[in-house]
Amino acid sequence: MMNIESLRQKLNTLPPKIKIALFIVWYLLTQWIEAPIFRRVSFFALALVVLFAIFPTIVAWFKKSNQYYSRITFFFLAVSLGIKLIPGAYFPPFFGGIAGWTLTHDSRQNLALSGVQLVDQDGQFIWYSNGLTSPINFIGRQISKHRKKEETAKQLLATYFRLYERSYPLLEKGYYASERYLGHLSYPEHNPCRHLPYQNFPPHRIAQLRLVRELYDPKTLAFQERIIEYEYFPKTGEFRKRGKS
Repeated sequence: MMNIESLRQKLNTLPPKIKIALFIVWYLLTQWIEAPIFRRVSFFALALVVLFAIFPTIVAWFKKSNQYYSRITFFFLAVSLGIKLIPGAYFPPFFGGIAGWTLTHDSRQNLALSGVQLVDQDGQFIWYSNGLTSPINFIGRQISKHRKKEETAKQLLATYFRLYERSYPLLEKGYYASERYLGHLSYPEHNPCRHLPYQNFPPHRIAQLRLVRELYDPKTLAFQERIIEYEYFPKTGEFRKRGKS
C-alpha cells in the first residue's frame, strides 16, 4: 500500500508543465459546474492535491528563513491562502454573488425605477448600466449625492457621457471596460448588470443624458409616468432642470 510520502514524491516527479496543465484543466472544469457548493468542493480538492505536493518544501523554506519580516509575511500569506481555499470563501470559483439583499415594496404604491438614460437623435433611449462605471458601480449613491445640486448634477452627467464615449469601442463589441482582456470570462462586476445593446447607440448619435424616475403599476408592470429631473446635452453642453413628461 502506497504511503503518503511516496505519493508526494510521485507527484513531485511530474514535470512542472504537466502540473500546471493539470491544474488549469481542473480549474476550468470546475467553472462548468452550476451549483456553487460543488464548485467549492471540487476546487478545494484540487487545491489540496497541489498543496500536498509542495507543503514540505514550503515548510522547509520557512524554517530556514532567519528574517523576522519574511516569516511574518509568509505566515499571513499562508493564512490568506487557506481562507481563500476553504469552501465557502469569496474567491473564484467560490463566489456566487451576495445573497440576502431584498427589497420590500408597498403593493399599494407604484414601482419606481430611477437612473440615467441615454437618448439618441430619434428619441430612442437606453438605460445607463452600472457596468459602465465599473469598478465604481454604485450609480445610485452617486446620483443621490449630486441630484440636489444642479451644478454637480451637470458634472456627473457630463462625466458619464465622457466615460461612455471612451468605453464605446468595447461596448460596440458587447463588452464592458472591465471585460477588456478576458471578455465574458472576466470576474463579474460588484453589482449585477446585464449587457444592453449599446451598439445601437453610438456616442455621436446621443442627443442627451437624462436623470429620470419611472413609475410602473405594481400588478401589471404597465408604465405609468416618467419624471425627468435633469437633462444634459453633450453636443452643446446645455443643462436644464425638468418636470414630468
